[in-house]
Amino acid sequence: MSERANIFGRIREALRVSAPPPGSRHHEKSAQFVSEAEAAKHISEWLPAVGDSFEERVEMFRANALELKAEFQLLGGLSEMEASLRELAKREGWKSRQPFRRTR
Repeated sequence: MSERANIFGRIREALRVSAPPPGSRHHEKSAQFVSEAEAAKHISEWLPAVGDSFEERVEMFRANALELKAEFQLLGGLSEMEASLRELAKREGWKSRQPFRRTR
């Protein structure tokens, strides 16, 4: 058997085994698989920590967006969003066959 066939054989075998839910102790032989609902109860154990308040979460998101060199704006409503999109379209020179207009 060629090395390539051996590798693909191991991959096929590995794909037959169900993956444990995130955060479970799958490295232990006695690990029990749990339902998604049960895993969701423990989501905070394996997800990164976030702020307790909305403002803290927004600031964390803003910091992460800046690190990714993305622009983040927290807007107060639909009219602010429309104005922001119009300014972005103008600044970036977007071309459109139809003008931007509100549908609702």
